[in-house]
Amino acid sequence: DKARHDLELAQRKGDLATARELYGRVIAMSPNNVEANGGLGDVAKAQGDLNAAKTSYERALAASPTYSPALLGLADVEWDQGNQASAKKRYAQIVDRMGDRAPTRAKER
Repeated sequence: DKARHDLELAQRKGDLATARELYGRVIAMSPNNVEANGGLGDVAKAQGDLNAAKTSYERALAASPTYSPALLGLADVEWDQGNQASAKKRYAQIVDRMGDRAPTRAKER
């Protein structure tokens, strides 16, 4: 599908503005799209917009509470915003679910 191809290409090229726009289009058509909301969170975080990233991750998790990429993204954002207590709870959830496959930072924090 062309939209997915364009999105993957934008991300590979590091074109965050285009990726953000394309994720926005997907979400406009399907507001509860877990992957698009999680992806938009990743892009917003990479652009330094932690509040927008948090909102996107929360939307993804509202649609799918066990979606690990959004759970990890939200934990990272909370950590970066100074809310370590909440972040540590999320990291613990990730480690509980993923075990040895959990990202190192989730296990360390």
